[in-house]
Amino acid sequence: MIKSIITMPINTSPGINRSLVWSVGLYIILVFNFLEPFAITVRSFIPEYHLMLSTYGIISSLAMAIFVYFIHPQVTKYWLKSSKINAIVWFFIAAMFISLVNWIYSVILHDLLNGWHNMYVMDKRFMVLMPKFLILYGLWALIALINLFVINQYKPENSTAHLDLEETLTLHSENQSDKLKVSSLQLVCFKTCDNYLEVYYLDELKKLNNRLIRSSMKKIEQQLNENQFYRCHQSYLVNLAYVKGLKKSKNSHFLEMAYMDFDVNISRKNLKKVKTFLMG
Repeated sequence: MIKSIITMPINTSPGINRSLVWSVGLYIILVFNFLEPFAITVRSFIPEYHLMLSTYGIISSLAMAIFVYFIHPQVTKYWLKSSKINAIVWFFIAAMFISLVNWIYSVILHDLLNGWHNMYVMDKRFMVLMPKFLILYGLWALIALINLFVINQYKPENSTAHLDLEETLTLHSENQSDKLKVSSLQLVCFKTCDNYLEVYYLDELKKLNNRLIRSSMKKIEQQLNENQFYRCHQSYLVNLAYVKGLKKSKNSHFLEMAYMDFDVNISRKNLKKVKTFLMG
């Protein structure tokens, strides 16, 4: 299990992003209100005090949102060849960033809030607060990392056990001697190519393969589960299990797919449905 966590890559999907954002905020609100760390003191119980402590949760969620929605995509786009980052490294960087944001927020509170309603933020020194924040967010990162590992254990992209349980499909070609037998969970994407379809699928080792079969997209759609596969463009049919996110380039939108080295076009009429799916 430990080895799996260490080597598990981070592919931040919309669902994972949202859970990380709200979980860090909830975690900090509970810790700060019940444990009252960092020498934040009050001379009497007042609602404003706990409201002030809860703002650390809001700041933490905002910092996490900035990290997963802006910093991480930019780093992987311009400095890394792959968006897959070692999970421990990813969470360490995230904990460092959120800790830094919280230290800055503590400095602001120390300078502006002390004495208001008898509330005090006793310290603002970097070398005093940062280690404490790192320990606090390091514990959250450990919990989130283990949770992410458990989730990934049950995702088609990370488990071959499901492939054995899934019914095998036979994709028929107009050339009767040409057939492709695969599990629906192995299918990643279909792309039209003149009178052929290019099928992108995973083998037993989860390596991406592609193959041409002489068939139409309409015939293939009839064989597949409409809740699992979605035709986002006239030329593309995708397995929703492998959709990582949405990209925009000028006036065009694309789907980022796991395992594939190119993005999939989205037609304008399907853009709203795709966004609804990703937000859900």
